[in-house]
Amino acid sequence: MRLMIATENAAKIESAKRAFSDYFENIEIIGVKIDSEVNEQPVNEETKLGATNRLNNLKKYCKENKINADYYLSIETGIIDLYGTYFNMNIAAISDNSEKISYGTSSAYPIPKKYIEIIKEKSLGTLFNEIYGNDETRHTKGGGIEALSHGKISRADLGTSAFIMALTEWINEVWSD
Repeated sequence: MRLMIATENAAKIESAKRAFSDYFENIEIIGVKIDSEVNEQPVNEETKLGATNRLNNLKKYCKENKINADYYLSIETGIIDLYGTYFNMNIAAISDNSEKISYGTSSAYPIPKKYIEIIKEKSLGTLFNEIYGNDETRHTKGGGIEALSHGKISRADLGTSAFIMALTEWINEVWSD
């Protein structure tokens, strides 16, 4: 099974591979850098919009380059205001060769109020670099959540859960539109 994913980020690719490997065999996953057409730091609705844009831009890229896949994937991380508290959350999007798109979200962790404006102006990644030092491995592997959870949860773990939630519509006929 061939999967195309709209990122070259190792943690995001690993999260998709983990999720799909739970349900399918012989997974081949290819990452392509695709623009989200939203701000570097997505806020609220921009998070889902970024995931949707990446997915649609990936499908367009694949069509133009005659690349076939069974599924097309994207994932966007953003901060989302839920009931007056901001959370960092992943939104995954999955499509096949039809127009259908399913979405799933990861677990979310709270953002302290003192950091909200800094994150909106710069980005969560920039804030983590200021707090923990500039570490490309953190960005592409464990993520800020690995530091915050003292190694218990990684960026790939969050992405895996988002992809599994999005897969529920594909692996359950009764749960699909």
